[in-house]
Amino acid sequence: MDIATLTPEQFEPLIGQPVSVATSQGELALTVVSVAPHSGDSRPDAAVRTGFTVTLSGPQSPMLEQGAWEITLPGVGAAALFLSPFDQTDTATRYEIIFN
Repeated sequence: MDIATLTPEQFEPLIGQPVSVATSQGELALTVVSVAPHSGDSRPDAAVRTGFTVTLSGPQSPMLEQGAWEITLPGVGAAALFLSPFDQTDTATRYEIIFN
């Protein structure tokens, strides 16, 4: 999978579906919660995608640290994507992947 060409349309069918993150302790399932285009992001060059954010949710523990993680997207493939935790409750951790 070429991350430079990923689009929101490739993630939208995955909303509510699990994706797999490879960790040193094995695979961790995160669920795609939302896909949101960046507002006001219009690029004059049609060859350059519009920025977007993918929000995911996973278990409260283990909480993955911010960084590049090998993530497998069903029907799309696997790639190292930069994942950042941004919210944690007693039962879940939410993450985001930002594409610019």
